[in-house]
Amino acid sequence: MEPLGSGDPHQVGRFRLAGLLGAGGMGRVFFGRAPDGVAVAVKVVHPHLLNGGQDEFRARFVREVRTAREVDAAFTARVVAADADADVPWLATEFVPGIPLSAAVGRFGPLPRESLLVLASGLFAALGGIHAAGLVHRDIKPSNVMLGVDGPKVIDFGIARPAGATALTRTGQTVGTWQFMSPEQFERSDVGPESDVFSAGAALAYAATGRPPFPGDTLPVLLANLTDHAPDLTGLPAALAPLVGAALAKDPRARPTAAAARTMVPAPATQIGADQGWLPPTVTHAVLRTAATALQAPTPADDTTSTNPRTPSGNPREGRAVNERLWNRSTSDPTPFTADALLPAKFVNDFNTEYIRVATGRRPCAEAGADNLVAVLAGHGCTEVMAGVYLEQGSTNPPILVSVSVFPLPDDVTAGSVYDLVQGDALWKMTIWSAEDGDDTPRPGDSVSGYRWGHNRRRHRYLICTRAVRTDRATGDWLEPWLRAPSGRLSASVGPQNHHVD
Repeated sequence: MEPLGSGDPHQVGRFRLAGLLGAGGMGRVFFGRAPDGVAVAVKVVHPHLLNGGQDEFRARFVREVRTAREVDAAFTARVVAADADADVPWLATEFVPGIPLSAAVGRFGPLPRESLLVLASGLFAALGGIHAAGLVHRDIKPSNVMLGVDGPKVIDFGIARPAGATALTRTGQTVGTWQFMSPEQFERSDVGPESDVFSAGAALAYAATGRPPFPGDTLPVLLANLTDHAPDLTGLPAALAPLVGAALAKDPRARPTAAAARTMVPAPATQIGADQGWLPPTVTHAVLRTAATALQAPTPADDTTSTNPRTPSGNPREGRAVNERLWNRSTSDPTPFTADALLPAKFVNDFNTEYIRVATGRRPCAEAGADNLVAVLAGHGCTEVMAGVYLEQGSTNPPILVSVSVFPLPDDVTAGSVYDLVQGDALWKMTIWSAEDGDDTPRPGDSVSGYRWGHNRRRHRYLICTRAVRTDRATGDWLEPWLRAPSGRLSASVGPQNHHVD
């Protein structure tokens, strides 16, 4: 991700932007966050695409975004918001933490067989959902297939292409894009779902071999190979040969539908969500590094005085404006020391997974961690801690538990001092609260076993510490993104901003 340039917007709609993810023929894509902190990718259309047919383009944009909102496929990036009436139209989608297939193959070479099977299954599942909603993607290529730890995802659908534009007249096209287009896309703009199937087959061939199936450094050579020659599938695993061969049929009527293509994919031995992951270790590490860089990118700071405080779920809190400087000292802070004033009832992380608060309560500071850690806290005026436990919802694996401790300190200066003291090893001496006794009272749990991830945050006079662990105490660094996401989101959602002021 690149920093914002001097001419780049810092806000689009309700989304604050933090960096530039990339650019293409249709527009530039920025990383941003919604008011509730959820990460999004915001595509801002190139202004020149509005020249000469602005009304028609905006009308198509509205129609396709409306349809794209109906797409319900596990391997697509969900549309969050859009504005066709803005001076420059834009579209916000779910942010996919990962790297493009093009980058993965370019840096690390072709994917192994098991990864290819997972990729093929996810890719055609995504196309099935897109086609079922009445959309044709029209731009399936390796740079529009994101690889994440939770599987592949298709991005960049729902943007209207200029009417009447074929591949030979459309602006912003490159040979790299042409190499994944169907033969019919070079002749007309009104292509059907069969065109997406062809492009998906070409993308799979590239993932397996490191090269497009129809070579050509210039357009005339590429067109000659595309129309007159069979695809070069040397190196393609035998398990995928029937599928890719059928998808690359020159006659659209001979290609399988996306749904039929998915049934042609042999079941992979490695399932998405399995503990060992579905990508090679080198690619997984690149995915994690890239995701961490984006998700940790700072966005412009909030105003000192909040006039529309929001809950972590994004719903506006009713009540008058709060001067946040009051939260800096216990003598002026109007926030009661209660769970509802400090902790959200639920939150959604960057993987769009919901977590529900299942236990909360005031606990003595002596239970907050190891003796030497408690001594530091008590020595700075801490007598009790607000403890909370959240559980992951809807997972087929043992759910992730996120524990939070909120320490009220005399003032923001003291909170800053304690924050500095509890970094490093002290991070892992903090109690992980448990709700295993079946009631809604948190109690100290197993704070040692399992792979853990944590965040410390200072918010005014409050020290906020979150810890995430899977409930079966699983181990392995493959867990990092799954634990980092809820731990970080909860730490950003906790604090006095949750208090309703009458």
